Amino acid sequence: ISFNNKVFRSIHNQINQEIIKDHINKIYNNSLVQKTSDKMIDKGYVEIVFDENNEDRINVAKKFTIESIKKIQDNGYDAGDIGIIVRDNKDAKIIAEVLIEESAHDSDYNYNHVSADALEIKSAPIVGFFISIFNYFSNFRDRLALSEIVHFYYINILNSDDLDHFPLSNEEKLNLLPIQFKNNLFSISRLPIYDMVEELIRIFELQKIKNQLPFLQAFTDLILEYKQSKGKEITSFLEWWEKNGNKKLSLSSQKNAIQLITIHKSKGLEFNYVIMPFFNWKLDNDSRGGKEKLIWVNLKCFNEKFDFPYPLKYKSSHPKTLFESSYIIERKKAYEDNINLMYVAFTRPKLGLLVNAEKTNRDDVKNVSDILYLSLKENLKDNIYKSGKILNTNNSNAKKVFYLNDYPSFSWRDRVRIRTSSKKGIDFENINRGKKIHDILYFINNYNDLDKSIEIAESKNIIEKKEIRFYKNFFYNFLQIKSIRKFFNPKNTSFNEVEVLSENGDVYRLDRVVEMRDKLVYVIDYKTGEIRDSYLKQIDNYKKLLSEIYKREIKGAIIYVDLNQTIEI
Repeated sequence: ISFNNKVFRSIHNQINQEIIKDHINKIYNNSLVQKTSDKMIDKGYVEIVFDENNEDRINVAKKFTIESIKKIQDNGYDAGDIGIIVRDNKDAKIIAEVLIEESAHDSDYNYNHVSADALEIKSAPIVGFFISIFNYFSNFRDRLALSEIVHFYYINILNSDDLDHFPLSNEEKLNLLPIQFKNNLFSISRLPIYDMVEELIRIFELQKIKNQLPFLQAFTDLILEYKQSKGKEITSFLEWWEKNGNKKLSLSSQKNAIQLITIHKSKGLEFNYVIMPFFNWKLDNDSRGGKEKLIWVNLKCFNEKFDFPYPLKYKSSHPKTLFESSYIIERKKAYEDNINLMYVAFTRPKLGLLVNAEKTNRDDVKNVSDILYLSLKENLKDNIYKSGKILNTNNSNAKKVFYLNDYPSFSWRDRVRIRTSSKKGIDFENINRGKKIHDILYFINNYNDLDKSIEIAESKNIIEKKEIRFYKNFFYNFLQIKSIRKFFNPKNTSFNEVEVLSENGDVYRLDRVVEMRDKLVYVIDYKTGEIRDSYLKQIDNYKKLLSEIYKREIKGAIIYVDLNQTIEI
């Protein structure tokens, strides 16, 4: 309180412009002085560091924040005793990121923090990586998406800043990625979205990027929630993400956490200790970075007919104009507002204030650091102002802090044993066989495509070279069956892997839709294994979906690939 009394009752004396000085003096003067309670005399702590390294402002702020947290907690205080106050969400994001990074390798201090606005999930590199993967799987020709995948892999996994991969062809880019990804590209792309994300975590070893683990956890939770309520297709997820991707990262739900908050939202709150990593906002309206402030004037002074408001761009250079009084009023308001922000921030702590400011080398006052430096310069030692000390407290409630330092991911296929033969004797020796059959059928538009489809399947590592003869013979015999062959007639119009959106927003993927020459439309569903009555209900649902699209008669057919049998519905 004594520090604030000293600074704010004479703050107007640090302003050069008499008009502004007089205006601020009407607000901040001796009438603002507060009395310190008897029990708090000599118990507060203030530390203001005026740093001269303005070029490395962000790293200085990060270091100051971490050192201040340690200093406070070393004296027995909890994370919940600390409030970090910043000017805007951009600064909050910088501090939130360094707290996450620090928590990844320092468990001696509690860096858990609560921030409603600091971090959006979509801003995390690891989330951008998944979105790039989804875009690439939606279009394997997407050169930009593949470049983004490779760039993330180099920067975050290989810790390399090599940019030579950008001009490479798509095939060359793929060769730079993990071989398990390249060789199983097609099969991974056809996994349900949550399984796909988990598979990618294992292949790229994303759990090793410690500072991204909270974002990884948040994103996988979001994917699981989406899968349960919306569907499992990446195309529909990308559409949903475009509209709903600005989710915030919930950093902590516990009470013992640092509050990371903007000045505006700190009004009415109190903290035992307040840290201000960035104390450098301008006193006048800030027009940097494309910001523009307008003032509204009335043109009536030119002509009575022009009695209406008109916008003028505000300039801090104080231009000569007929509307000089309007500029002065706006400047007074700007100085008042920005000193008010300073006052709000400085009056939040109960026990201590730690501020990282900038040392001024100019006579005129431009920002809040300038005005504070001029107020304290007679009491500085090595550009640092200190008053009081942090009192040690015996906190018996301190608990050990645990951080998310790993993200375990396991494939259920490695942990669940599946019986590979049924009681009726149908052989499922290779549990991937059914999936391979589905994948190959994706490339077969008609019975003339067989050889080409097998070549594509082999080139995409869906099947191995030694399996080519088996699957070529398998599908040759399959396409000779009369009840099946008619659906692969090149004179028909057919579509494979058709995604259909239902009225309630669910996405369904139909194996095949065939527009027959006799005006019939068939929806085809491939099944491996035994005949089941439950499949009939599924095909009926597909027929209803298509009836909303086609004005023709819709029929369904279930093709049991292992049994060479077709059931029409």
